[in-house]
Amino acid sequence: MEGLLLIGCGAMGSALLKGCCADLKLPGPFVVVAPRKDSVVPFMQDSRVRYVACVEDLAKLPSVVVCAIKPSLIGQVLPQYAPLLSKETLFMSVAAGVSLATYRRLLGSAPTIVRVMPNLASSVGWGQSLFCADLSLNALQSDKVSSLLKVLGHVIPVENEDMLERLTPLVGCGPAFIFRFMEALSQATQHLGVSQKEASSMTRDLMIGCGRFLEASSKDVAELRRDVTSPQGVTHAGLVVFNKDQGLDHLVLDVLNASYARALEMGREYDGQ
Repeated sequence: MEGLLLIGCGAMGSALLKGCCADLKLPGPFVVVAPRKDSVVPFMQDSRVRYVACVEDLAKLPSVVVCAIKPSLIGQVLPQYAPLLSKETLFMSVAAGVSLATYRRLLGSAPTIVRVMPNLASSVGWGQSLFCADLSLNALQSDKVSSLLKVLGHVIPVENEDMLERLTPLVGCGPAFIFRFMEALSQATQHLGVSQKEASSMTRDLMIGCGRFLEASSKDVAELRRDVTSPQGVTHAGLVVFNKDQGLDHLVLDVLNASYARALEMGREYDGQ
């Protein structure tokens, strides 16, 4: 990868920059454009990291450009970069909800455009990153995308933007749904006479432990659930409530459908920027 330009250094931009700095095989430079230098300073002990305040300070662009700004700023910021992009530029964006068609309209016909949907665990190198392009990627381009995204965790290429949208509720929103379930589990435990602090701590440890156990196991989650459910036992009694009239299954389906519908709606909104 012949250099990287990072537009924005917020939560996801910082996660990407952190991962790049940790990978000594990436040659750099890692050029960061951000209105404030303080978000970049923690990384500047790495000689590959360079900071510029605005696009006017760029003499030329590295071969890979990653947009990590808020979706609401896309229409305002990206046209400033369009004249600097070439057919050799690989442009990637992690902004949620903005369609490939919108990027193409703002950036013109020159660059290869890749849309990425990362998730929260990317900040600790255990994330999932979906990606797709508006045109077919050649082997070199696909390798560049994967080489960069692997610093965030698992890389998941998808065949088209429609599939990326359909997987966004699971991959992109999933961490919040899991945390919400943990929150409900902790609150319910408090109703059984446990303190808030203790219930919260034990719920956290429970989720971390289950994650590590799952990582070490080759079994499907349904099989693992059966392994810890004795017939007519304590766990079974609780699962009966989950399974009543497929209540949990219907609720989760409604949750994912709501997120999917909003993802499509956001795409239409940003298309009009």
